[in-house]
Amino acid sequence: MQHVIWDWNGTLLNDIHVVVDAVNETVSPYGVPTLSVEDHARLFARPVSVFYERMLQRPITAREWRDLDDTFHDAYARRMPDAVLSDGAHEILESLHENGTSQSLLSMAPHHHVTERAKVFGVARYMVRIDGLRDGSGALKEGSMLSHLAGLLAHPSAPDDPSSYVVIGDSVDDAVAARANGVPAVMFASGSHARADLVATGFPVADSLAEAIEVARTG
Repeated sequence: MQHVIWDWNGTLLNDIHVVVDAVNETVSPYGVPTLSVEDHARLFARPVSVFYERMLQRPITAREWRDLDDTFHDAYARRMPDAVLSDGAHEILESLHENGTSQSLLSMAPHHHVTERAKVFGVARYMVRIDGLRDGSGALKEGSMLSHLAGLLAHPSAPDDPSSYVVIGDSVDDAVAARANGVPAVMFASGSHARADLVATGFPVADSLAEAIEVARTG
């Protein structure tokens, strides 16, 4: 392992309660019962429009999707100060940096949001590249991973062999994106997604960031 591609929401950032509260505010006008963290983990899907269709139990229109997505991001932004980094995140990032392991951050949250919050939380200084979603919202991560890897391979501080990289993320989407792009992965069972779904990806599953790094090192 020479390079770690970190996911942001639910991985480096422990924001599941912020996310669930924002989702509940978003869907409450539609008569959806209040979701628990466990409900969210069971229902979540990408593209995110499918997640809303599961909650509403019907197809949604393009206009409804735009309204739901805008409402969620507004509700999330108001609650953002309540989010914290996952346990041990700073220590792990610093340890990897000191050991010469390069790191990057790839998120499906809006790019400006990710770059700003990474600076606020003191994470940006460890990353040779940070990418969020620049076009649209709720997409799959596979294409973003491809672009992220292309940027890394052109970066002088990142290794030139993607097989020496590892993706650490908390969602099935992270696993699908990693496998599609030929990069190993370790799944972090942060509680934001169903553990059984993470296990079903075929990648190893860890219960902490420290364990995820240890699994990545030992293979």
